[in-house]
Amino acid sequence: MRSYSRSIFSRVEQRLLTLAEEVVRLLPETNEEGGVIRCHEIARVVAECARRAAGKPVLWVQDGLYGFVDHTWLWTSEPRSHVDCLDCPNILDPYCVGSLPQVRLADCSHTVVPHFGLMYQLGALREDVQATWIYRQVLRIMQFVSDDVQSGLSA
Repeated sequence: MRSYSRSIFSRVEQRLLTLAEEVVRLLPETNEEGGVIRCHEIARVVAECARRAAGKPVLWVQDGLYGFVDHTWLWTSEPRSHVDCLDCPNILDPYCVGSLPQVRLADCSHTVVPHFGLMYQLGALREDVQATWIYRQVLRIMQFVSDDVQSGLSA
C-alpha cells in the first residue's frame, strides 16, 4: 500500500528524510566520553550534512520543547521571522522523543495535525551544543553518504 503521506511531502522533503535516516544510521551510539548523543547535536549534524550535499541550506534548526522535553528538530523550509501553528514549514525530526520510527517527517500544513504548536514548541537557540563533535561527525559521515542521496539534493 502506498501511504497518503507520499503525496503531501515534496520530493526534496522525501530525499531529506532519506538523508536524515542515513546520517542517523551512521552516527555512533555515544560521544567520545561515552556520553549520550542528544537530539540537539543530531539535528545539527543532519542539517549540516544536508547543506553540504545540496550546496546550500535546505534544513533549518529549531530548538524548543516537545511536550515538556527539551528538544531540537529541523524545518524543511526556511521559517518566517514569526512562526505560528497556522503557517509553518514541515518538520523533519531526526531523533523523535519517545516514539518510533526514530526519524520522522511531520506534516504541519493542517491545523488538525497536532505536531506543531501542541507538541513542538519554539524555544531559544541552545548554547550548550557540542560544536566540535558535530563538526567531526559531519566530516566523517559525508564520506559515507550515498551519491544517490547527495545528487538528489543538489539537483
